[in-house]
Amino acid sequence: MSVLISASKRVVKVGQKFTIRVVAAEGGPFKVTSGSWSGQNTGNTELDKEHDIIGHQKAPPSGKLWGPFSIDKPGTYTFTVKGTSEFLGKVGPQGVITQCHLEVREDTTYFAQVDWFKDKFGMSAEWQAWMKSDEIHFRYVNAWARARAIPTMVRLALRYGGDPVKYDPPWKSESQHMDELNKFAALCFPGLGIAFEFNADPFITTPDGPTVLITDGLVEVRGEGKTSNTDSNSKKIYLYFEPIFRHEFGHFLNILHHYDDGDPKLTPKFMPPFETTCTMARNGDSYCSGCRAAMHIGQITVDESKQLAAIVNGINKRYPKE
Repeated sequence: MSVLISASKRVVKVGQKFTIRVVAAEGGPFKVTSGSWSGQNTGNTELDKEHDIIGHQKAPPSGKLWGPFSIDKPGTYTFTVKGTSEFLGKVGPQGVITQCHLEVREDTTYFAQVDWFKDKFGMSAEWQAWMKSDEIHFRYVNAWARARAIPTMVRLALRYGGDPVKYDPPWKSESQHMDELNKFAALCFPGLGIAFEFNADPFITTPDGPTVLITDGLVEVRGEGKTSNTDSNSKKIYLYFEPIFRHEFGHFLNILHHYDDGDPKLTPKFMPPFETTCTMARNGDSYCSGCRAAMHIGQITVDESKQLAAIVNGINKRYPKE
C-alpha cells in the first residue's frame, strides 16, 4: 500500500481534539495517481469534506497533517482514502484505497474501558471486579492511557542494529520481509494497525535544533547483546529474535510482566480469573483478557493462532543456526 491514513489517537472523549495524518509508505507495487480522504457522517463539516492528498505522497517523511478536529457525538468513525491507484503500471478503478477508525466516547477512563470490554466480550462480573481492584487497576491504568492515545496506525521504523542478519534462506527482498512482519503483528494485535517501514529514518531535526521521532517507534534487530528489551520512554524496541516483538510491544504499551521481576522461576501472578497463560507471563502465545482490555485489542481465534504459529515458525527457521 502506498498511502497510510491514521488518526492521532485511537479512543477520544467527546469534543477532544485529534489530527489526521496521511503518509506515503515506501515500496510496494501500488502508486496512488489521484485521491482524497474524508470522514463519514462525523457531524463535523470540515472532517467530512474531501481533502486532496495528491502532491503529498512525496511530502516530508512525517507526512501531511490535517486538524485539529473534534467530534461531538459518541460512536466509531471511519476515515477513508479514495482514489485511483496504479498496480504494476496498470491503472485500476477509482475506489477505497485505505481506511482508519476512531472511537469517540463519553467516558474514556480505565474503569469505563473495563465495562466496555466486559460487555463486548461477555466477561464475568468476577472478571470485572478483579480488573477494577486496586492492585490490578494500578498495573493496567498506564497501559490503557498509552494504548488509547497511540495512533490508529502505529508506524515503526525497522533497522538492523549492526550487519544485516544472515537469514537462511534469505528474504527475496526487504519488502517481502516487512510484509511478513506486518502480517505477524496484525495477528498478534487484532484491531490495532501496525506498519513496519524498513530503514525509514525515524528522526528529523527541526529548524530550532531538537531531533524528534517522526515515526511512532524504532525497532532494532540484532545489534549488541543477546536479549530483547524495550524502552517505552524513548519508544525503542530491541529484538534479538523478531517474533519476541509480540511480548516487547506489550512493554511498549506499558504492559507489565505477570510475575515479579527478579523471580528466577517466573511464577505467574496477577492473572485474570480462570486464566493461566499470557505472553507477558512467558507461558503463552497470546495475551490474557486483562492485557487485551488494557491494550484495546481483540481475541485471537483458533484459525488466527494457527496462522500466527506458521508465520513465527517460518521466521525463526530463517535465523542462522548459531
